[in-house]
Amino acid sequence: RQRQMCIRDRAKLLSLQAQVNPHFMFNALESVRLRALAKGEKETAGVIKYMARMLRNLIEWERNIITLREELRFLDEFLYIQNYRFEDEFSYDIDVSEAAYDCLLPKMILQPLVENAINHGLRNKRGDKEIRIEIKVKADKLHICVADNGVGMEVTEINASLRKNEIGPVEQGTSIGLHNINARLKILYGKQYGIYIESKIGEGTRVHMTLPRNTEERDHV
Repeated sequence: RQRQMCIRDRAKLLSLQAQVNPHFMFNALESVRLRALAKGEKETAGVIKYMARMLRNLIEWERNIITLREELRFLDEFLYIQNYRFEDEFSYDIDVSEAAYDCLLPKMILQPLVENAINHGLRNKRGDKEIRIEIKVKADKLHICVADNGVGMEVTEINASLRKNEIGPVEQGTSIGLHNINARLKILYGKQYGIYIESKIGEGTRVHMTLPRNTEERDHV
């Protein structure tokens, strides 16, 4: 019994410590933001504000399932920071059907797809760089597509591993975030859901994701 109490106390202590560290981090970011404002660096202050919001979202996992509207708010903050980072090198467009906004989905499944598009599709491309996000409701499913007009890639092995839900050598580089999302979708909704990729070298990549059209809370894996 004494051992069980020690384990419980240790878990409680770790939980309390986990609360302290983010608190310090947010205070530090707020101090830097206020300093930037005082120096007239409004753009920098805005980026720091969005970084703090993103970090808070990352560490608060009590609600694993959120509405698409909330997920898009997080994505907008991420895109704001990326545009600042890359000095507005790329443009983006988000097309969402009205019926999709209140649909529920796992938290943080859009950001990794967009990050892949930026880092692996657009970074080494010359000329106009574009990302397009389309989210539609069809019958009982929510369809999400993240497309870029970047350099493209070979996706045969990645698609094969995604179908099998395997995490192996092809996980490296462009696909580590894809495997994470794919696995979460299959755990939550079943093997018929997940990610499929289309890509042509020199033309760009389209990442398709399907999940059930849910408007009520269910799994919280």
